[in-house]
Amino acid sequence: MFGEWLRQQRRRLDLTQQALADQAGCARISLRRIEKGSLKPSKDLALILLKIIGIPESDRTNWIPFVRGLADIPTKQIDFNSTRLQTNFPAFLTTFIGREKEQAEIITLISHHRLVTLTGSGGVGKTRLALKVGEQILGDYANGAWIIELASLNDPMLLAQTIAVQFGISTQADDAYTELLINFLHGSETLLILDNCEHLVDACTQLADKLLKNCPNLKILATSREPLSITGEATYRVPSLELPDTQKVHEKLWICESMRLFDERAKLVQTDFALTVENASFVAKICQIIDGIPLAIELAAARVNMFSTEQIAEKLSESFSLLTGGSRSALPRQQTIRASIDWSWDLLSNSEKILAQRLSVFAGGWFLNAAESVCVGDGVCKPEILGLTTQLYNKSIILVDHQSGRPPRYHMLETIREYANEKLNNSGEMRNIYSRHLIFFAEMVDEAAKNFKGSEQALWYNRLDCELDNLRAALAWLDGGENTELRLFFAAGLWRYWKNRGLINEGRLHFERVLKIPSEPTLAFARALTAAGSLAYYAGDFSYSEQGRTKALLIFRSLNDKVGIADCLNGLGNTAISQGNYAATRMFYAESLAIRKELGDQWGIARLLGNLGLLAYFQIDYTQSRSLHLESLALFRELQDDEGVVNELVNLGDVLFCQKELSTANSFYQESAMIARRSKEQWGLPYAIKGMADVASEQGDLSMASSLYKECLAIFQAEADYIGLPFALESVAGLVLVNNRPEKAVQIFGAADALRKTTNSPLPLSNRATYQKNLDILQQKLDSSRFDLAWAIGRTMPIRLVIALALDELV
Repeated sequence: MFGEWLRQQRRRLDLTQQALADQAGCARISLRRIEKGSLKPSKDLALILLKIIGIPESDRTNWIPFVRGLADIPTKQIDFNSTRLQTNFPAFLTTFIGREKEQAEIITLISHHRLVTLTGSGGVGKTRLALKVGEQILGDYANGAWIIELASLNDPMLLAQTIAVQFGISTQADDAYTELLINFLHGSETLLILDNCEHLVDACTQLADKLLKNCPNLKILATSREPLSITGEATYRVPSLELPDTQKVHEKLWICESMRLFDERAKLVQTDFALTVENASFVAKICQIIDGIPLAIELAAARVNMFSTEQIAEKLSESFSLLTGGSRSALPRQQTIRASIDWSWDLLSNSEKILAQRLSVFAGGWFLNAAESVCVGDGVCKPEILGLTTQLYNKSIILVDHQSGRPPRYHMLETIREYANEKLNNSGEMRNIYSRHLIFFAEMVDEAAKNFKGSEQALWYNRLDCELDNLRAALAWLDGGENTELRLFFAAGLWRYWKNRGLINEGRLHFERVLKIPSEPTLAFARALTAAGSLAYYAGDFSYSEQGRTKALLIFRSLNDKVGIADCLNGLGNTAISQGNYAATRMFYAESLAIRKELGDQWGIARLLGNLGLLAYFQIDYTQSRSLHLESLALFRELQDDEGVVNELVNLGDVLFCQKELSTANSFYQESAMIARRSKEQWGLPYAIKGMADVASEQGDLSMASSLYKECLAIFQAEADYIGLPFALESVAGLVLVNNRPEKAVQIFGAADALRKTTNSPLPLSNRATYQKNLDILQQKLDSSRFDLAWAIGRTMPIRLVIALALDELV
């Protein structure tokens, strides 16, 4: 009964079995058995499933008998439209213990203040408490509650981008993320949880201040070891868990929060563990010794499979006596957690210690193969890695994430990672381990770059998604000025990833750093120049792009590197065609194509055929353009290159649209959008949607056209694609004209014209007839003074306001 109901709810949420299993943290086969009724979910899994489905927290306990097959479905009706709340909170498989008083106090604070910061030492439970509070008040925020995990972020310049990406916002313009965030959050009722701010406190302070001042309905709940110190900030010092009163009878100890946490975590490593009259006093002593700090309790509880509770209490007492000279009252909280980790660390074998400190180089987690590559050496051999990893997991030094379809991924709590990294630094082998980390991920990027063209591109993009924090850490390590050649190759290999994932601004920032390094005209330097030119092109910075690629071309020619020469020529052709220099475009493309054919490079040939097809389109030779694009599409399909297929389908749609074959054009656009969404090819998606909107507008379906234009404008804005944005604005202006709002149409046309002049990207010949026709109509509707004023207003309007105007006009 529950299984069939669960299947219906999953379909209501438009989730596959795999997607729901991933969200719930269980295997797909388990979910399949649950839906078939052959498996009853555990209570923990049941609560997670009910949360995902949208059952309010206050009602979930009443649903457990139904989930477990012990009762009929509850009679209380749930309005799922109102309970499907927006959040990215993770699902936890361990229960939250106590803290009812703290939750109530923090909820009161957040109801009266727009910024509340939870402070306290590492390990006191700030993150879990913030998430628990967020769950409790999620329904108060129409636009959801979102956690931004900052522990593995070390570059303060990427703070605004990290938050923006969580909302699907990206841009290529310098310093634009904050403005886009303000624009995105301005009218929304949102709770933002900024977790682990202490190492980025200045950047967090500045950004939070700007967001709160410009977004009146935004509230921020921060966790940090120190306050942000912003006017209006309410700080809440997170206390330790409730400690037992050993003067009370033993039966009363069971209700104590710290005792309950110890009991539950101990059961994870020793399933038959139970609080008894015999061990309760020792557990109480343990909780008192470590001041009720949650992380310290979990570390101690993880030892019950090695020591009795009496032995744990005795060993902890010895450790703290040594630390404080026998005076427990003098023990600050930060010393407490450090001493707890010290004690846990001292219980590790020598090999376990060596591995743990080496694992601290990983940011955001690691897979076993990475540990085997980076951490082997003196004291740890490769065959031992798996066994040692298991032992470190059993001792709560590392955690493991299980997701269906991928190997287990490991990570450390940031408090323990900092401790282990300090040990690594003191060991004298930090430089060696960080160099291995760098080499491992540089090799991964090199392999990924080879597979960005073809059937495995989506697989490699997803792998790099998973390792983004490690890639950033490796690039930061490279900032030391060493390994110049490797640094250049590393950045050059990532440019397609940065472009595909809307991280062009971040990529350009890295190139700005690496290309400042004095370098001989080497192959690595030329490749980095070419890659930097490619990112500049997609950011609409054609001048920088042309300069960089011209310099790189000279180096490639001196080295007789034909691949590099062909790449540069193709890039220079792209810059030339975007600026309307068609003669130079043909020359660059023709030479590049000849080299690709000489090399037998089918991917390069497909790309050049498509580019030549685009040139023919811009010169209104639709027959030639159609033939070239079809040939290019066939090659990309054969190569199973989704990115190439997405682009060529749009190009073919554009040609057929101009030839008035609207139905066929629309089918190409629709297929392109479908593949783009499936493969997360963000760059091609808005062009396909714009094409569908153009078809709808031409067919007179203005409602559909408006909806599609809104969607493509939102993506162009998020991607800050200043190449495609003018085309979209001009199409929208034409629709606004049809809706008989001439002055607004002129403003949008003026803004598009200004954008084209900024990027030096003139209107192609293929678009000029419709463009001029619309301007002629507008000049007839408005006298010259009103037309000129509207045009001037549009040309001086900031991009975000232009897009806001366009969206307002699309009713």
